[in-house]
Amino acid sequence: FSAEPHRLLSAVLEGEVCLDEVPRGGTPRHGSAGRGRVRFAEDGALGDVELEERVRLASGGWHAEGARARFVTAEATALLQGDPSRPGSRAHLTGDGSEVWADEVRLDDRRGVLVALGDVQGSSRDLRLLRGGEGEPVRFACARFEGSDNGDVMELRRNARVWQGARLLLAETIRANRSERWMEAEGGVRLTAPGQDGTGEVLVVARTMRYDEANGIAVFEGAVRLSEPTAILTAATLEVRVGEGGELAGFEARHGVVVEDLREGRRLRGDTARYDADASTLVVEGSPATLVDPRGNVVSGSSLTWNRAGGTVAVAGGEGSPTETIYHPEEGG
Repeated sequence: FSAEPHRLLSAVLEGEVCLDEVPRGGTPRHGSAGRGRVRFAEDGALGDVELEERVRLASGGWHAEGARARFVTAEATALLQGDPSRPGSRAHLTGDGSEVWADEVRLDDRRGVLVALGDVQGSSRDLRLLRGGEGEPVRFACARFEGSDNGDVMELRRNARVWQGARLLLAETIRANRSERWMEAEGGVRLTAPGQDGTGEVLVVARTMRYDEANGIAVFEGAVRLSEPTAILTAATLEVRVGEGGELAGFEARHGVVVEDLREGRRLRGDTARYDADASTLVVEGSPATLVDPRGNVVSGSSLTWNRAGGTVAVAGGEGSPTETIYHPEEGG
């Protein structure tokens, strides 16, 4: 108590402590703990509230557990932490099929979000990284996690990683929406996924990616590079069709397309390229589309069709665009 009569500055609460908070315009919260401390402002209004020992919080669609929590009423926030004196003690969140572990969690009523900081790790059973993987949760890790009150939208920042089975996505920032079933990434995007036959991996590198689960389409933009065991493709934009099992079923590349055949040492160039995994064919079109073999011989036309199973390339010329071959004979031949 203060020296002024009837003025309460703080109170210590022992035993099973329960707290209900209904912020103006925010999400109601419930908290419980083994002990607590309440501080009051000079005008007698409720100030900060601290909870310790077996702390449990509920806010929106999330439930959280930790070693201690602090409610800051002036900022409409709550901070939950693990016990730094106990190795492995961390804040733990659960919500509608999702789990998150972090060094600390902030609940922000004004923004309607929660923020997890410090070696964040988690999982979600309602997300998919490409198609397939039913029954297997998506797992993720990052330095900063931000989620909406209802748990539908989440954002991973700084060294973000998302993986499910053999599929792995890396980026500086990854966002996902569970109800609308999309995922997007930006900054140093790297996606690894199984190839069409399941025997090799496909790696796609780009500046940005957006994946819509409903139509199974992933769009990559910005210095795109697709690598697999026998070929490398570069382009400005790449639209990938994902099969039901999460494999690469086909793609269309646009703008400055270059394809390297690593087995034969050939290089194909064009404006666009379309790949059909079932037919094992890649069609490169351009004005013109060109093929250069290891000896420097050049074949050009309106389109090149590479039959990857047979290793042949068919050249076609459109109307008013005949095919052309520039042949360099071997020296001494």
